[in-house]
Amino acid sequence: MTAVATPPAAEAQQRAHDTPAQSDLVQLPPRHSDEGARGRRYESLAIFFLFAAAFGALGYWVVSVLHVVPFDALDRLTRALMVWHNDPPKLAAIGFAFPPLTTVVLLPFVVFSAGASSLVALPVGSAIFAGITMVGLNRALDRAEVGRLRYGLLVLVAVNPIVAFAASTGGGDIVGIAFATIAVAALVGWYATVDTRYLVSGGMAFALATVASYGFIPWWLLGAALVGVTLSRHRASDDEIEGSLILFLAPGVFILGVWILFNAVVVGEPVFWLTDAASTTVNAASSGAIPADLGAVLSQTGELVLLGAPLALLVLPALVVCAAVQRNELAAWLAVFLLVAIATPAGLALARDDLAQIDLQDALPIFVISLIGVMWLHQSLLQARALVLALAAVGLVISIPVAWRALDVYPYQSMEQAFRAGLSTREDQEGTMSRGGLEVGVLSERAMAEFLGGDRGRVLTDNAQSFGVIALTGRPSQFLDRADGGDAAWRRAAARPPADVKYFLFAKNASGDELRSMYPLAARGEDPRFLTVYDTPRYRLVAVPTDLGRVDAVRAGDLPTPPTTSGSPATP
Repeated sequence: MTAVATPPAAEAQQRAHDTPAQSDLVQLPPRHSDEGARGRRYESLAIFFLFAAAFGALGYWVVSVLHVVPFDALDRLTRALMVWHNDPPKLAAIGFAFPPLTTVVLLPFVVFSAGASSLVALPVGSAIFAGITMVGLNRALDRAEVGRLRYGLLVLVAVNPIVAFAASTGGGDIVGIAFATIAVAALVGWYATVDTRYLVSGGMAFALATVASYGFIPWWLLGAALVGVTLSRHRASDDEIEGSLILFLAPGVFILGVWILFNAVVVGEPVFWLTDAASTTVNAASSGAIPADLGAVLSQTGELVLLGAPLALLVLPALVVCAAVQRNELAAWLAVFLLVAIATPAGLALARDDLAQIDLQDALPIFVISLIGVMWLHQSLLQARALVLALAAVGLVISIPVAWRALDVYPYQSMEQAFRAGLSTREDQEGTMSRGGLEVGVLSERAMAEFLGGDRGRVLTDNAQSFGVIALTGRPSQFLDRADGGDAAWRRAAARPPADVKYFLFAKNASGDELRSMYPLAARGEDPRFLTVYDTPRYRLVAVPTDLGRVDAVRAGDLPTPPTTSGSPATP
């Protein structure tokens, strides 16, 4: 049978007064000695560079050649670029629309603006965190005594299409997955060894995971419950329980506290990041919320697990059986982690009444917990290790074609279907449509960015919608946007443009464009005061009248509709 090593504070008491309950426990094999530490470091470096290079090369091909660019990734790239190159440059340009770490991690890759204008920063950033994820999985497999067969399992994980998409296209999901993998694996390591180093690394990793994806906050709290309950059940002193919990929780409390403070100071709402910030796919053609009732949410969650992480269907019952038959506490905890991973997107969909919150990338946390569950089963079931590995390999192999189909048929996604089409046909996906009505490619953004090259004067725009153009110019200082001085200052500038603002840039198909809401006729090319200077399928650049806002002019939306100009009007 499998159990937890007794916490240090209770060791002396156990040796003197061993109870019947404790005598039934069988100690796990001791952790690795330091003899092979150097070899494991070299192995970790090799695995990191191998997988990071592979995902980076795939990502460069997908993003730069096939032009499959997720728009939420492009938005985060623009915000990172603004931190260094806006006028004025400031850290607040990160904004509150996304968990902050997903933008912060892109900062090193856009110190030089070419990293953004070429889009190379996207695949490089996600590939690095995919490499970190693979290192974390490898170390966990090694501690579970899987042996060299773990390399084959890692390859099966890497070629899973959902993993490959997240790892190669610049999405923010892989950042949270990397830290969550390290965090949960650290909890397993602590449970098996009661080594406080694992509490430190797990607490730090969970803290970073929570600001990379808010969906990992329940995992963090569940991890704290695991630590407290485990120490309590094994008769640790109150001081040791309290100290261990502080050690584990302190990093997360600090980092979330800082983020809450920033929200309170900048936007005046401490919990803005949870209640109002954007959380769905960003795209110029994205649709609105899809109403969600309990039946629809349960059905969609089942489809997510079946198509995105079918390994969970094997691992969850195995963990439950192992917990019941062996009285294996950690198996029970991992089963709860898996259930939380499944329930989190469902709960978010119900809370926001939006079925689209159950995104295909939500399968990744379920997939990761399933893998860690496999590792613990292998470590616990000494007489059935070969069977555990065989079933794990079969589950991972089956997951590949199932996930490949999910990329095509799952309804709520971020260009995974275009990713699949690009890999299948090896053809440029520019101008095609991906599932969900997402238009693929950045041709409009690239054309407008090239037109704005040189010294054409300053452009006023809503960066929340025209971020692609800003990123591809590599010169955010050319734009007067909402990140410069805040929304209030930007609205005043839009009503009465400063002398250096020569143009308005509208996102024609984006209903959330605030500049378009102020000047809807100009955005359609129907206001005679605004001459259309350049027009693409997604954007319209108009010249700003010199007297705009300096006379008693009514808002453009209140003007009578004039004859249509030569510019082709956009679909609202």
